[in-house]
Amino acid sequence: MSNRPKILLSNDDGIQSHGLLLLARELAKIGELTICAPMFERSGASHSLSFNPLHVGQLSLGEEGLNAWVTDGQPADCVKFALSNLFDDPPDLVVSGINAGLNLASHIFYSGTVGAAMEAALLNIPAVAISLGSFGKPPGGSTANGALENATAYSAQLCGKLLEQKLPERVCLNVNFPNIPPAELKGSRLTHHGLYSFDTSYELDEVSGGYRLMGKVAGTRGNRDPNLDWTAIIEGYISLTPLTPDLNSTALNHALSGLTFPPSAG
Repeated sequence: MSNRPKILLSNDDGIQSHGLLLLARELAKIGELTICAPMFERSGASHSLSFNPLHVGQLSLGEEGLNAWVTDGQPADCVKFALSNLFDDPPDLVVSGINAGLNLASHIFYSGTVGAAMEAALLNIPAVAISLGSFGKPPGGSTANGALENATAYSAQLCGKLLEQKLPERVCLNVNFPNIPPAELKGSRLTHHGLYSFDTSYELDEVSGGYRLMGKVAGTRGNRDPNLDWTAIIEGYISLTPLTPDLNSTALNHALSGLTFPPSAG
């Protein structure tokens, strides 16, 4: 029986993602790796689950022939399937990524990358979601020389640390890399989840004949709080944001206490 730590790797870009393959190669060096990812791209799937029957298969990745499981479901499906069917005991770490494109601020509510990691956090398994500024998305996007390779190496080192220094209970660490050459990277920051607005709409794509979500992020100008995730990226830092599925707010409960019937005392 192996004493190596057990790692589950998934993503939302699909099993053929270059970011997944690069990270899989590195994680296989530090632990007993299991891969389970969507057969197709599931960007924007958030934390959705499939209630139709899930179809599952296996294939080999890369020249090394890394064994991988694939499903026709969502990223969270892949994690949930793997945890309930591919492990006798829970893995030591669940990793989602490396995603093609940032998952910051308001994006985390849509992100399948974060959704996959958050599924593990819900089950109290340490989890990390990893994203890098565009390396192919949106269409026409490109990656700075060495950025993806550097993100892969850093992510593997970080995962090694997380295997030694456990995350607090029910926490997903959301990691984002700016799309800049490694020499321009200033370091990393522990950040808070920020919020920003979107100026987006569905516009006709003449190539496909369908409507594509287009637009830009708005609301990021003015004073920049250095503690926010998107500010760290803009200023050339890796953003490390602890997230939790606990969305309760004691302050809000108190502020809205007058809505109850009969009204709450005090």
